[in-house]
Amino acid sequence: MRIKTTKKMRLDELIKYVWENDVEDTDFFSNEKLPSGQKVKLHVNPRDFDYGESGKKAGVSLKSHGFVVDDSYTFTVKVEEELTMDTKLDEVTEIYYDRMCNNIQTLVVQGISIREILDENNIDIKTIAICRGEVILYSDRPGINRP
Repeated sequence: MRIKTTKKMRLDELIKYVWENDVEDTDFFSNEKLPSGQKVKLHVNPRDFDYGESGKKAGVSLKSHGFVVDDSYTFTVKVEEELTMDTKLDEVTEIYYDRMCNNIQTLVVQGISIREILDENNIDIKTIAICRGEVILYSDRPGINRP
């Protein structure tokens, strides 16, 4: 299963991501502002550039308005990645049976993997779901596949 998530990347990570994923016709703006108040812009459009002898896409340009861009500048990027037990999820809802209270509870957690949820709890997890949609990642109900 593949999911869409957001990642914060430094400039070097973003350029690597753009090249490895054949990103085209996109502009990325830094999360931080330059001293001028403007944001760093990374423009991706392979048609604007010569591929050279390798024929490999190299179409990125950086606009920093005359300021030096160091590794403190980050970019937020929406990515699609394969979901595994160790994928850090932005936000999920746990539905579980609380033995002490003898009832079903819900809890919203952020920045945690399915494995961490299952390993850290002494409770009976019933369902783990992504909050942005109706995707069930884990359930002990019959007929629902476990990852």
